[in-house]
Order: sequence, then structure tokens, then C-alpha cells
Amino acid sequence: MHDLIHDLAQWASGEIVLSLDHAMGAHKQPRGMEKGRHFSYTPDHFDGKNKFEVLHEAKRLRTFLTIIQDENYTSYLSIMVLSDLLPKLKRLRALSLSTYYITELPNSIDGWRHMMYVNLSCTMIRSLPESIGSLYNLQILMLRKCSCLLKLPSDFGNLINLRHLDIRVANLIKEMPLRMKELKSLRNCLIL
Repeated sequence: MHDLIHDLAQWASGEIVLSLDHAMGAHKQPRGMEKGRHFSYTPDHFDGKNKFEVLHEAKRLRTFLTIIQDENYTSYLSIMVLSDLLPKLKRLRALSLSTYYITELPNSIDGWRHMMYVNLSCTMIRSLPESIGSLYNLQILMLRKCSCLLKLPSDFGNLINLRHLDIRVANLIKEMPLRMKELKSLRNCLIL
């Protein structure tokens, strides 16, 4: 029964929703990549640029999500994906790089004007780029279990639409930025 529902959902979503399985590599390109809006995949132990070659045609991609099965499983992501592919996806609204062993995001994220959701939970990120303050539409920022995160950017107060901030188990953060009081839309700030 589960397979039937899954097949029906795939048929209904057509070419808008793209999914990259373990079995499907860059050789088996899903049809309709240029029309794709939402992309999800299950991370492998190492995800290089070849895995994401199919996304070079997806100019209108709005969602880039990892499907996590185990929070304790760490994957490695090629720096080429962070520095070359992701900055080209200017229409992204949701990004999840959860459980990847990444230590920083590129400064070119200021091009993500429409970004509303960022999940960097369970990564080794040390700091967020100062350009994150230009993501005015950002509503949800997940930094849970970022045990190497030292501080939040000084222009964090520019995130006027931020509603949810999760920095649980980010124990190295000693103080919050001065302009946190300007986050009038903030409803949930999870700090433990």
C-alpha cells in the first residue's frame, strides 16, 4: 500500500518535485530537471560534485533538502558544491545541509534573497558569514547541535523576519549579538 501511495504522489507532483536516490547517480538523470522546483536526496558518505551535476539545468530550484535518516551519521560534502553550485541557485527558499561535515558557508549567500529556511543542524560550522544578515526573508534558522559554532554574526539583527531560531547544544556560543532585540518577529528561540 505504501508503494502505491508513493507512486501516486510522484505522479501527481510531475516534474516539479525531484528526488535523487542512492541508486540513481549522475548517469540516470531525472527527466524535466529544468522545470524542477523542489529537490531532495539522501546523503551518501561522500557527496561530490558529480552527484549534483543534474542540478545545473534546474535554474528555478526553490528547495534543496537532505533527507536525514540518522542524526549521528556524518556525511562529507565537496567544497565545489558549496562554492560553485549553491550560489548559482538564486531562487532557493529552503536549504538543508544537516549532518554534513562542513565548517563554513560561502560569503556568496547574500544572493539568496528569497531564502526562508536554513537548516545547518549537526554540522561542524564554526561561524556564519556576515552576509547572512542580508537574508531579510529568512524565517527559520536551525543550528541545533552545531557544537563548533562560536558566535552569531554581528548583523544578525537585520533578520527582521526571523521567527524561529534553534541553537540548542551549540555550547560554545558565549553571547548573543547586540542587535537581537531588533528581531521583533522572533517567536521561538530555543537555547539549552
